[in-house]
Amino acid sequence: MSRASLSLSICLSLGLGLSACGDDSNPGGGGETDTDAGSTTDAPTTDEPTTDEPTTDEPTTDDGTTTTGETDTVDPDSSSGDPADTDTEGETTGVVPMDADYRVNSLGILDPPLTYLMFPINGAASEALTTSLTTDEDEDGDLDLGFVLQFRPLDQSDGASEGFGFANASCTAPEETSTCDVLMDTVVSEGTYSSSADECYAADPANVSSADVPPTAGPCFISEYPTLTIQAGLFELPLQDVRIAASYVGEPAGNLINGNLEGFVTIEVAESTQVETELFTGPLSDLLDLADADNDETGWVFHMNFTAVETEWTGA
Repeated sequence: MSRASLSLSICLSLGLGLSACGDDSNPGGGGETDTDAGSTTDAPTTDEPTTDEPTTDEPTTDDGTTTTGETDTVDPDSSSGDPADTDTEGETTGVVPMDADYRVNSLGILDPPLTYLMFPINGAASEALTTSLTTDEDEDGDLDLGFVLQFRPLDQSDGASEGFGFANASCTAPEETSTCDVLMDTVVSEGTYSSSADECYAADPANVSSADVPPTAGPCFISEYPTLTIQAGLFELPLQDVRIAASYVGEPAGNLINGNLEGFVTIEVAESTQVETELFTGPLSDLLDLADADNDETGWVFHMNFTAVETEWTGA
């Protein structure tokens, strides 16, 4: 599949063909989620991030996703680290702040429910997204999908606030040695982030239709954007009132877990966003139910979970 293919189209074209799609009452990008920030991990992480290719048969994968079909939350055990096990607890440990970049290596769509022919497809879509973030199926030398979080610099001390960037990225394959640059014809969306020793994010229950959206525990960061566009080839999804948060693993962090990306999609955007797959062609709104609409039924608050691993940024 070429880079030009739209990410949601990838999700649907792969997801809709799965025989398990009809038994996907809870979206399947992850299994049982431990909201205590990965405390079930048997072995702590090293500073070297985990980038093994995700599987779809076992409950837990090395890159941060689980694909049991129970829920598509990213398993915080994924990146083998428990932020609570670090001895920093959000305190300054003498680490000199330096620039740091993290490539998203798993992504799940928790809410709202996506359905096709009355079948839930969040789980299959989440699996397909993670596959695109970690593989080069069209063998063009780049991973099929890329997003990078930039810290300028990374300062994990409690209360610190520094520059932040979200990049739609072009990342080289294989993922074990991947380096990233900004995607052609896009720019890094610049903002700020804040670090905290305490919880950084919790979803508003009023904006969650059915799925469990685990919080982001400290030590962690959060960044907010009035608007942000997710770009993948020909597909653009403009989001409003965006929040991005994740827990640090280690100091300096070798990877990020418990990630949450929240953004509002208006009905107008959903109606104008065309999805094209072998089984379905039409607007994104046809995969959404107005009964699940939020903000006085003017659109949907999307909740996505993610993990990320440290990467080398080759751009300016």
